[in-house]
Amino acid sequence: MRQRITEADLRRFLDDRCVPLDADVLELRERIQALLASGDEAHRAARLLVKHGIHGQAIGSLEEVIMRFGEAIALAFGRRIAEGEGYHWKAAELVRIYCAVFRPDLSRQAAQVQRLRERRNKVKYLGEIVGPTDLAVFSKVVDDFIPAFRTEPIDRLLRNHERPGSRP
Repeated sequence: MRQRITEADLRRFLDDRCVPLDADVLELRERIQALLASGDEAHRAARLLVKHGIHGQAIGSLEEVIMRFGEAIALAFGRRIAEGEGYHWKAAELVRIYCAVFRPDLSRQAAQVQRLRERRNKVKYLGEIVGPTDLAVFSKVVDDFIPAFRTEPIDRLLRNHERPGSRP
């Protein structure tokens, strides 16, 4: 039986795999907004690439959207994802864990995020071809995240900072 993922698990992941930032709420909010704008841009690029049949690059742009969401979540907790090997894995895993804890309505889609990342790696590094079915699944996952993540990281940042004595 699978164990339920808790906020303590999320905080442990943040402590183990992310770096604390010395930034105030306003700076974190601005950085989150910039990441979300970058995610929107990557999403628009993915749609355009799909329209023109450039599926390999489209899947890369879809992964980029998820990376921005993971980075924004880390910032909402006053952290940044540690650079280096495994960066994309960490960002995608952060999305999955966060959704399991705070957005169960998106946990099914979040569970597919690592699959998206792995598929994109096979396309990029092994020259595999992205079929229309793969692309449709991954597009749907990202499309499901977009409405929630327009506000979710900033809302979480503010909730993290409104509790007296709490750390982000």
